[in-house]
Amino acid sequence: MARSGYESTPRSETVLFNLLTGFVLSFALARLTTHGMRGGWWPLGPVRVQGRHIHHFVPGIVIAFVSGAAGLATTNRRAEEVLAVPMGAGIGLTFDEAALLLDLRDVYWTREGILSVQLSFGIAAVLAGTVMALRMIRRGEQRVDFAARGWTDPRELPADPRVG
Repeated sequence: MARSGYESTPRSETVLFNLLTGFVLSFALARLTTHGMRGGWWPLGPVRVQGRHIHHFVPGIVIAFVSGAAGLATTNRRAEEVLAVPMGAGIGLTFDEAALLLDLRDVYWTREGILSVQLSFGIAAVLAGTVMALRMIRRGEQRVDFAARGWTDPRELPADPRVG
């Protein structure tokens, strides 16, 4: 049932839903792994290149830019939907360290670091609200169309929504 609903949803909604999903999951995973590293129970340690710690906003920016550019370059609906997930993930990784990017100090676990969490929750709320607003607008368009055709009973709708 969920798959059928997803497949019948307009592209704009599925892309935003996938973007939101990638964003929230990557944000949650980044918080979980950094908490685990700090607590000593996560099996992997921080990524280092030539002794320099690589913060997760670096791969986040790369993932978001590459998947976003690929999504813009394609005309394939399925590819756009799929590429929205890594783009959301890249944005989530980047905004999880927004306080570091704004302050230019590693404030991840400090009082100032809460800004990253607040920004990420705000972005997730805006994305979720946008998905819901698009759904309401679509339903409103269907009702206006329904009334314009003079139908009074929803059972009068044709089986194929393209017919009419």
